[in-house]
Amino acid sequence: MAFISKNELDHFGFEDCICREFQREGDTIRLTLEALIVKAEHSQNGNYADCHADITTCTMENVEIIAVLKEGYTRYDANDNVVEEVMDEPIAPCDYADIYKKVANSYLIRFFRTKEDYLLEFEVPDEEGGMPDAYEFRIDATKVTFQWEKLINR
Repeated sequence: MAFISKNELDHFGFEDCICREFQREGDTIRLTLEALIVKAEHSQNGNYADCHADITTCTMENVEIIAVLKEGYTRYDANDNVVEEVMDEPIAPCDYADIYKKVANSYLIRFFRTKEDYLLEFEVPDEEGGMPDAYEFRIDATKVTFQWEKLINR
């Protein structure tokens, strides 16, 4: 790969990002990403403007998944009255493999480092045009590496 970025999450944008694959192998997670934004101030971006990376591989090493949560939501009517409220739903570790498949070909809308761990949020579009499902992953990892071949103008 032509570009390698280690532990520089703050210099990426995920507004357009699509997660094509989510793979867990032992203590490693690999994400195949499309339309990742490499910000102008990133050490690997010499274009002085935000660019897209082409197909990007994100590798998280020495991973421990702290929690996976299906995010709840509240729907309101036109008069601002609550119509439906769905609470957050923790996902059991035995069901993680199913969630990995669900988040493949979804939007990776947030990915950042907290004081304790990494937070990744995926939005899975509903095939019938309804409310999308959102999943939040809290992951502990020692190293996060992004690799891609070329930068593409936005």
